[in-house]
Amino acid sequence: MQTSVAYLDTLNPEQRRAVEHGAEGGSAAPPLLVIAGAGSGKTNTLAHRVAHLIVQGADPRRILLMTFSRRAASEMTKRVERIARKVMGENAGVMTDALTWAGTYHGIGARLLRDYAEQIGLNPAFTIHDREDSADLMNLVRHEKGFSKTKSRFPTKGTCLSIYSRCVNAEMPIEQVIGASYPWCSGWAAELKELFAAYVEAKQKQNVLDYDDLLLYWAQMVGDANLADDIGGRFDHVLVDEYQDTNRLQSSILLALKPGGRGLTVVGDDAQSIYSFRAATVRNILDFPDQFSPPANIITLDRNYRSTQTILAAANGVIGLAEERFTKNLWTERTSAAKPQLVSVRDEADQARFIVERILENRESGALLKEQAVLFRTSSHSGPLEIELRPSSACASSRWCPSSIMYRPGEMRARSIGSSVSPSRSRPRYSATLRRKTRLRGFGSIRSIWKRREALWRAIDPISELSVIMTEPSVCAVEQVVGPGWGEACDRWPCSPLPMLRDRRDARSGGRRNGRARGRAGQRRAAVYGATCRRPRRNAGGRLRPLDRRQEWFREQTWAHTFISDSRPRGGSVD
Repeated sequence: MQTSVAYLDTLNPEQRRAVEHGAEGGSAAPPLLVIAGAGSGKTNTLAHRVAHLIVQGADPRRILLMTFSRRAASEMTKRVERIARKVMGENAGVMTDALTWAGTYHGIGARLLRDYAEQIGLNPAFTIHDREDSADLMNLVRHEKGFSKTKSRFPTKGTCLSIYSRCVNAEMPIEQVIGASYPWCSGWAAELKELFAAYVEAKQKQNVLDYDDLLLYWAQMVGDANLADDIGGRFDHVLVDEYQDTNRLQSSILLALKPGGRGLTVVGDDAQSIYSFRAATVRNILDFPDQFSPPANIITLDRNYRSTQTILAAANGVIGLAEERFTKNLWTERTSAAKPQLVSVRDEADQARFIVERILENRESGALLKEQAVLFRTSSHSGPLEIELRPSSACASSRWCPSSIMYRPGEMRARSIGSSVSPSRSRPRYSATLRRKTRLRGFGSIRSIWKRREALWRAIDPISELSVIMTEPSVCAVEQVVGPGWGEACDRWPCSPLPMLRDRRDARSGGRRNGRARGRAGQRRAAVYGATCRRPRRNAGGRLRPLDRRQEWFREQTWAHTFISDSRPRGGSVD
């Protein structure tokens, strides 16, 4: 074990000041604002502060730690345990296990609402609706009010829910929200008010709360002075991460918990406020010091551990253009001769072409493909680049497309540029949710699916036979769960979930990986994903054989080609 302060030696002077701020004073510590620039070790500093409070004798059950996501809260708790273990040894696990009040605003609010439900007239057994459930309830009320049958198109359920959520979180009237963010809905203000009133009434009748209600009820609960003192008195220290991405409702909750600011620490960066589309406002962090008397202490973390000085110089130039901001100048000890470039493109497709051209230029200059990478903000942004990496574009001259995509259920990751994956064998994305929802009870085994495929093989009029299959109860069940547009989705991205149910004949054959069984499985997958595993079989005259002609006709005319395989089944069923 280390000494009581040796575990802080890895911090720089500014980080250490933030960690030790008011730690000896307990709950009497004055409010603190930590302005943490990008890559300045914000998470590490906050974790060290929580661990330092515990080491100094603070009760972890009286520490409230609010983060932007549940994963961030879990990671923060693990870091706190690792840091505290350096001083406390095996006892650190017992102490950090008591750090139970770590989570998101919504998660903490849900727990407090259940604890104080009887005092505010709320049934403790309330149900929490996610966004999809809330949108469905909004749509039901919308239909009952007759707004789904108006002459001019009424806003969709998703738009209605977004307007309602923004009104709640931004604490703004509906007219102001519509004028600022939804101007195309300006003619429906009165109807939306009526819809929202009915939506709230429906939630109360069903004893459900949506995500916005978790914050709204919490804010109303701390609006009572006695309840606010009771809830605020449960915590000696309140620490908030990513404060620049909080909305007005969350800020009002925080200030009601600690009106004097004692024991309050918030961390954020006004230059990284990017969630205004979720009603977050940068005014929360800009106005935070003046909310207290005397003003909150400000500590700036400006040493960057992630970038080079040339990149930081460009970032400082952009940040300096802000009319109102906290002064900071990011710096680092890492140097680089390469400078960032500002490139203007017309659209996403042009951007993807530029990236591919640069990749190929670097390759010709001697840079290995596996040494190049493309970073995305989210996995959905990789779509245009995937299209550009197809053989029909910049990579058409090469048999091997310089891309390697890692596919996971529900998401996709760009791993690197240089694993040389053939485009004919790269598997396109598919919806894991769609595949999971097709595994319904009563949907049928592999044998029943093969029977449908055989019927399509032998039918004189395949389109008529397909219409009969689509009216079967099992297929209609998929329509009801997945939605009426799943057929069109299969047409846009040919990956029907039906043939993706795994054929386990290989397992029954002793797990053979070679031979005809493996070949047929590969051909079936090729039919699903549109890959070309072999050339079509042709007669001596060059004409396609009958089965191949029919298969090619299916592929050209309808998405029913996803029901067709290059080989016939030999019995067996898989549940």
